[in-house]
Amino acid sequence: MAAEAGQERAGASLAAVERWWEAGLVCGDGGAGRPDWAALAEEVSVAAPEEAVAPEREYPGLSGFEWVLRPFTVCAGNRLERVVSGRARKLVNMTAVRGDLERRLSGRLARAAARTLVLELYEARTAERLDGDDSRARFRDFLGRTASRRGLTALLAGRPVLARILGRAALDAADAVAEALERLADDHARLTAGLLEDNHASPDGRIMVPLPLGFHVFVPSSSNRCRRADTLRGSAFRLLPGRLPAVGRLSTANGGAR
Repeated sequence: MAAEAGQERAGASLAAVERWWEAGLVCGDGGAGRPDWAALAEEVSVAAPEEAVAPEREYPGLSGFEWVLRPFTVCAGNRLERVVSGRARKLVNMTAVRGDLERRLSGRLARAAARTLVLELYEARTAERLDGDDSRARFRDFLGRTASRRGLTALLAGRPVLARILGRAALDAADAVAEALERLADDHARLTAGLLEDNHASPDGRIMVPLPLGFHVFVPSSSNRCRRADTLRGSAFRLLPGRLPAVGRLSTANGGAR
């Protein structure tokens, strides 16, 4: 019944609860101020819809929980957009990169929150707080209630450790992808010098090379001292960070993705 307790504390504003995040701190956390994951959780509660209605469809696996936690993935995407430099943006398809980040992060967050949300669902069902003519309808009602601003605020206020886990994962994923993009920008000249053939040229006279995570690198089509474009992809893997939380892991040893 942690969400109910959180509802009593938070009302409809997570930020209104003084030091709600304190129980989520661990030994070694420095400073007495609000941690970054708590700031993100408060941003998430504001981003959540005032009212949420789960679409009438099937929810295989953890997809229903992914739907509930969409504000976390959206805020992670917003953070990525804020911190990536202009020079890195010019080298990639930011829409594709952000979409891949949010898609992969969504599954990770749902897995992290699954046991808690299953417990909340059980408690709501046994207390007969859910509306619906059958179990599917009642599950959709639970999803809608939890995904609303009031419901998500109550969940995070009542379970600050979960808020920390979700917030930390979202922050780390966004920051890891941003770092990868900046490293790509730093090494762009090395990656593109003499590695591409003219037959990869686009109609506007540039060469577009798709990279993992939705990256698209553009170079002048006059680069005709060549190897194949897959050589560039392998080089990119070796130059990107070795660890990308929530969006896959890149192996720096063999230049491949796992």
